[in-house]
Amino acid sequence: MAESSDAYARSMAVAQSPYAPNQPAAMQAASELSENLINTSNKRNELTLYLPRPPSLNNAYSNSQRGGRRKSAKARAWETEALWEIKRQWPGAIGGKTWLTYYFERPERGPAPDLGNLEKLTTDVLVSAGVIDDDRHAHGIELYWLTRTGPGVVVRIRPWPVFE
Repeated sequence: MAESSDAYARSMAVAQSPYAPNQPAAMQAASELSENLINTSNKRNELTLYLPRPPSLNNAYSNSQRGGRRKSAKARAWETEALWEIKRQWPGAIGGKTWLTYYFERPERGPAPDLGNLEKLTTDVLVSAGVIDDDRHAHGIELYWLTRTGPGVVVRIRPWPVFE
């Protein structure tokens, strides 16, 4: 696990974001969730981003007065903030087939939104920013709740194949 903590230290040093975890234990716990499942041989090609938590897909679109649907003001504001955060952290891009892992901050009060509804906007902003080619190339997607105080969402992107 020493390699994992070294990678964590590097990612924290590079991405001093307002969305970065307040407690190192939060990122460590999130990292350990997928380390048991995913081969880490592609660590040097792995990207980690810290972003604000997106609105639920249920609140992301509204009806247009001319008919049809459009992004809500809340979704557009989140997208703008997330794109600036990606630009600030710019980790580079991973082309082709990818494995995506998301760790979303769970709300302290009220019902938790559906994880799948949080993933869609986050993946779309990764495509818009050019971090990944297209979400259809995501050959694996993992979704987790962060159980401790942490960023809005931690996104880990790895090239496919990740299993041996």
